[in-house]
Amino acid sequence: MLKIFNHWHGCRVVGTLVHSLWTCPEVTALWDGVRDTLSKVLNINVPLDPATCLLGIEPQGINCKSAQNIVTLACLATKSLILMNWKVSKANCFDMYNWLDEFLNLRSMEETASLLVYRDGDGNGLRAIIR
Repeated sequence: MLKIFNHWHGCRVVGTLVHSLWTCPEVTALWDGVRDTLSKVLNINVPLDPATCLLGIEPQGINCKSAQNIVTLACLATKSLILMNWKVSKANCFDMYNWLDEFLNLRSMEETASLLVYRDGDGNGLRAIIR
């Protein structure tokens, strides 16, 4: 099993990647904040489990495709924030403001990528039109 040494922040636990992404107390607080925020914004109960959050498996119990996409993107933003800051010793790097910034950046990239594959009336994507 892969061990991660010199674990970050106050935890000081030598743990696995799963500990760093899911079970560390600071990370658990971040995931709880993400779940609470998504539940309020989407007005549904958002269950967060390791399969959904870490592996990207579609969330169970969410029937709306756009809500599923938002939850998946939110999980990706959370993982990105954790992995970019796991060895950083600065305060508040896992707060909801940083998470929201990461989420909005990913959403912007997703919108930009969709423009590249946008189909016109003839079925041509933007890349084909530019060439």
